Amino acid sequence: MSGFEQSLILTIDGGGDFASGLLAVGSGTEVTPLATFPESDSLGLLYLETIKYLGYGMFDEYKVMGLAPYGDPAPHRDLFEQFYELLDNGGYRIYLDRIGPTLLRSIEVRRKGMPFTQQHKDLSASLQEALERIVFHVLRHHSEITGIKRLSLAGGVAHNCTLNGKLLRSGIFQDIFVQPAAHDAGCALGAALMMSNELGQSAPRERLQEVYWGPDLGSDRAVEQELIAWGGHIEIERCDDVASRAAEWIAMAPLSAGCRDDRNSDRVRLATVAFLPTLGRPQTRIGSTRLSRSAKAIAPLRHPCWRRTPTSSLNCQIAGRNFPL
Repeated sequence: MSGFEQSLILTIDGGGDFASGLLAVGSGTEVTPLATFPESDSLGLLYLETIKYLGYGMFDEYKVMGLAPYGDPAPHRDLFEQFYELLDNGGYRIYLDRIGPTLLRSIEVRRKGMPFTQQHKDLSASLQEALERIVFHVLRHHSEITGIKRLSLAGGVAHNCTLNGKLLRSGIFQDIFVQPAAHDAGCALGAALMMSNELGQSAPRERLQEVYWGPDLGSDRAVEQELIAWGGHIEIERCDDVASRAAEWIAMAPLSAGCRDDRNSDRVRLATVAFLPTLGRPQTRIGSTRLSRSAKAIAPLRHPCWRRTPTSSLNCQIAGRNFPL
């Protein structure tokens, strides 16, 4: 999927099957493990355990990553260095049991809905810095000893785009690929790739460009009929320059929506529906509330082609175009 003939592979996640990560060398269709990371040394759990004290929980990690640039990691750097240890040969150790007691003694715990203080922003920055130090430590060592200058990433922690951007700019690797399905759909995708390889009919080793693998929107007539049915609740406009018109709508109202049918590939198609709340204005909170309510109202009634189609539920027709059946 990366398009690389050879690369280092790093999977980093919260946990699964008593492990939280794997470092390996991928060559062609072969994967040779170099190291595994137990759940006790989980970088995903390091992040999750910390953000509990910032008023967040599972699947909120990206919010804290976004909060981190507003803080300074220096005030809590020494505190976070109690939570992990960098070892020789690219190894590391996480002390998850130290996080809760230390933070309770050291910071004002934020409850959900409370305002953010500078301390909370600084804590987010320190957490992000700790994650980056550990991952850089692991990858720098193994890149040096293997001489491999390409990297493939997978897992929930691998979706930390701040980390990925710094890795790419660091010069350690010439190119980086991030596998986008860091949930159950990733398991389904991996199983399909593994079985196709074992059957001697490997999937093409091409760079994954997009993941529009669900059904298309249907005919223009079908879409029009669905939109007409919602005519009492939404305004509908067909236009050639969608981006410019959407920008005008955003400037005028707190909520707009766009729909795209990706037909660039005969093999992979999925309708994308995007809601765009107005940002940077007093109406933002109102717009966000309307967005949430509107999305919930539309969800049970939306067109079947708009429903999310995970990789794990590819229909036989689509699967047959991508894997030998």
